[in-house]
Order: sequence, then structure tokens, then C-alpha cells
Amino acid sequence: AIQYRLYRPETQYHNGKHVRDLSKLNRDLSQVLMLSANPGAWEFQPENTVKLQPWRKDQNDTTLLDLIP
Repeated sequence: AIQYRLYRPETQYHNGKHVRDLSKLNRDLSQVLMLSANPGAWEFQPENTVKLQPWRKDQNDTTLLDLIP
């Protein structure tokens, strides 16, 4: 279940790009996972990120479904 989402206002502007800082969630980062197709977004916690390919409006794209065990 997705319990929290980080939107643009929750990012930090760093080196000319918006970066999500998972430490701002005040959670145990060993229990936090971020899904993102934006390389700039995971700069601070790359080890907590499942790096996705950008979605190109392909109705046959199953990238997220493929993550289900």
C-alpha cells in the first residue's frame, strides 16, 4: 500500500533540479521505497529507489505490474 506521496512542494531544489528527500518523511528509511522515472528525484537516496523507465503513454506498458511479486 502506498501510504505517503511526495509531490513537487515536498522536494528540495538542488543543483538545478528537484530532488525528493526521503529523510523528510521521518520514517525508518530501511522501510521506505520510492518508485521514480526521474533520475534527479533519487539523488539523495538512490538505494531506496526502484528506477523506472519513463512512461510514454504506451497502453501495453506493464512496468508497474511487473513489480508485483
